[in-house]
Amino acid sequence: MAFLAFLLAPLTVTAQERVPDMNAAFAAAERGEWQAAESLAAPGGALGEDLVDWMRLRAGAGSFGEYKAFLDAREHWPGTDRIQARFEESLAGRMDPEEVIAFFDGREMQTGEGALAHARALEALGRDDEAEALVVEAWLTMTLDESGESALRGAYGDLLAEHHAGRADMLLWRWRVNDALRLLPLLDDDTEALVRARAALIRDNTDAESRYRSVPASVADTPGLIYDRYNWLADRGRRADAVEHLAARSTSAEALGEPFRWSGWRQELARWVMREGDAELAYELAANHFLTEGSAYSDLEWLAGYIALTKLDRPAEALAHFQNLEDATWTPISQGRAWYWIGRAHEALGDDEAAMAAFAEGGQHQTSFYGLLAADRAGLPLDPTLAGTETFPSFEELGLDDNDLVAAGMALLKGGERGLAVLFFAEMGRTLTRDEIGAIGAWLAEEDEPYFEVLLGKAAAGQQIVVPAAYFPVHPMSGMELPVESALAHAIARRESEFRVDAGSSVGALGLMQLMPGTAREVAGWLDLPFDRNRLTRDWEYNATLGSAYLAHLTDRFGKSPVMISAGYNAGPSRPAKWMGERGDPRLGEIDVVDWIEHIPFTETRNYVMRVTESIPVYRARLAGEVEEGQQIGFLDLLNGSIPVVRPQARPDGSLSTAVSVSTADPGAAVERLEGVTDLAPLTSVAPPARPEGLATLEEARAPAITGPATPAVIRPALRPAAAGTNG
Repeated sequence: MAFLAFLLAPLTVTAQERVPDMNAAFAAAERGEWQAAESLAAPGGALGEDLVDWMRLRAGAGSFGEYKAFLDAREHWPGTDRIQARFEESLAGRMDPEEVIAFFDGREMQTGEGALAHARALEALGRDDEAEALVVEAWLTMTLDESGESALRGAYGDLLAEHHAGRADMLLWRWRVNDALRLLPLLDDDTEALVRARAALIRDNTDAESRYRSVPASVADTPGLIYDRYNWLADRGRRADAVEHLAARSTSAEALGEPFRWSGWRQELARWVMREGDAELAYELAANHFLTEGSAYSDLEWLAGYIALTKLDRPAEALAHFQNLEDATWTPISQGRAWYWIGRAHEALGDDEAAMAAFAEGGQHQTSFYGLLAADRAGLPLDPTLAGTETFPSFEELGLDDNDLVAAGMALLKGGERGLAVLFFAEMGRTLTRDEIGAIGAWLAEEDEPYFEVLLGKAAAGQQIVVPAAYFPVHPMSGMELPVESALAHAIARRESEFRVDAGSSVGALGLMQLMPGTAREVAGWLDLPFDRNRLTRDWEYNATLGSAYLAHLTDRFGKSPVMISAGYNAGPSRPAKWMGERGDPRLGEIDVVDWIEHIPFTETRNYVMRVTESIPVYRARLAGEVEEGQQIGFLDLLNGSIPVVRPQARPDGSLSTAVSVSTADPGAAVERLEGVTDLAPLTSVAPPARPEGLATLEEARAPAITGPATPAVIRPALRPAAAGTNG
């Protein structure tokens, strides 16, 4: 094996030259034929050999020395947590205690074997108290496999005996049901009944209710049990009961147990109560979260402020919440939102000067929904950099020719390992400078890789770096004659699939514009085109033709209203019609359009509408290739839109009748012949994240981003794959 090649050979050739043809090597690696893969990678030099070693070691096909050497040299590569886990499993007795302790300095342990080795090293140096504390912490915080669990229990069984109930509790908060049930023989009778009841609630077993009611009084008030009951009630649509549980527990962090876990349904239920008209209770549910950081904290602080300002007429309280939001966030989306609402609160307090200053600050974030609204209020013109015409230094000038992270990502992409390349381009977006991201984005544009441009641009935006050309790439559909504005089609496709041609969701939506096959078949019939399901994920032009025709159909129904068009595309066209019937039509000035959007009952759709509409001004600039000096944004006018032109319709006798606007028609009768492209799945819960930082780090990914097969529309926070599932 040539795993040490990367330690020996400098990589100094140009970026394009250092992307070897690795297709055959990667194919062999996928089959687990490691010797063949190494041989096939040899012509690619050190880079090719490193990549095959990275794949091999992640698969667990290495030795102790190989794992350690790779971690020492390439720990900055993504995905090395798997390599560290394999290293830890083979660590026992392999290193001196000082070396073991040095290895874990600044590293998070991945396995029970690693925790055991670390503890043994501390003991060898006479640091017994630290060793015991480390073992207990690992037992109470780490989700271990059976091997790691057995290793710790075998070595420290007596020490851990009093902590088995705590471990079961931790596992159930994370919905690691099988892992928790494995501990049953170690628990007392009351705790066993508690664990079985929580497992039944999590799994929605038929005996969930009876097991819950049979929990012994000694453990019946356990926060985790109440949480699981609350979650179970909300999942079953018993929202009033769930609200009662939530309000009763929202008195302290201790009463909640793990406040973060309650936050997903807390947001949904607070909004539901707000829509039902009980603003005071809604405010209490939103404000009494007992969080101190994270995206859930930011979202709930905003929601509490919004209710205080718009429903309770308490602008001073609202301002405090909005300032908390601003202090806790940094991404364009959140900063635009924070400063816009800070401005609104100052305005309500009569401080026009502070309001205008806040709007001006928010208006610096014109790639975001509220940033555009803030710019409108401040009278700021459209940011000329949104045209995306700036140039960046070359790879050579930036030193990217010597960046192995960049070279590896490019090689994986060119070699057909697109799923693995995602890890590297996301890491580039998180770690490189703006000029470096701009240069890599330009290379991706030359390679016709808009999906990876979006990936890179979104990761960078999460680090306060906005490169419009990468963040909002122009797709080749710009050269098509579409029946709708190209900016709208781009905005929809970017949100639906991030321009991934082969994207597919578990609810069946396919391709660039995420078309349901039934919808695609009907639209193909309108256009006299043959329907071919396979082409939906292989031929982006075919998909764009059908998707844009459906957008034109929605435009005929809703007029020039990107809010209604995007809501209809995402949630089904009958839903925005129904919501207008219930709350009023913002196109006619019956309700403020921002409030209308914020009252959309589906989180995914609400977020979708904002992300699509904020993209339209940017794509207009990108497609035009310029922004005129002093060009006004007019974003509020764009959101308000207009009702469709009412055309006379011919009766059978040749006379004319007048069509009725959808906003005045009975919403129950205004059911489209197509129910929608990506209709929402039933309201459902997902597994709780492993910890607060388990939430997706990119704010735009609040609705699940498609980086593998697309995920269904859900109204929960997006989770990293490692946090998903119920572990049985």
